[in-house]
Amino acid sequence: MLPIPQRAVNGLLRDCNLNHPITTVEQLPHIITCPFCWEQLDILLDPSVEQQSYTEDCQVCCHPIALNVTVSMSGDMHVEVERE
Repeated sequence: MLPIPQRAVNGLLRDCNLNHPITTVEQLPHIITCPFCWEQLDILLDPSVEQQSYTEDCQVCCHPIALNVTVSMSGDMHVEVERE
């Protein structure tokens, strides 16, 4: 699949075929503790999604970590970490 051509217009990237802005969301840093090796890990979270669940491998021991992230209306983020 070929990438969609983009062009910069007024500082925003625009899809040349659809002519709409491509938005990017700033990810926020967060520290979690691996439930396998107990090391602290730096991860990035997407605050634009109210509730999300995904798996990320530990950067130290490579075991899969299940992350459940909830973002409140006020923007506070709650992160649950468990073994997968």
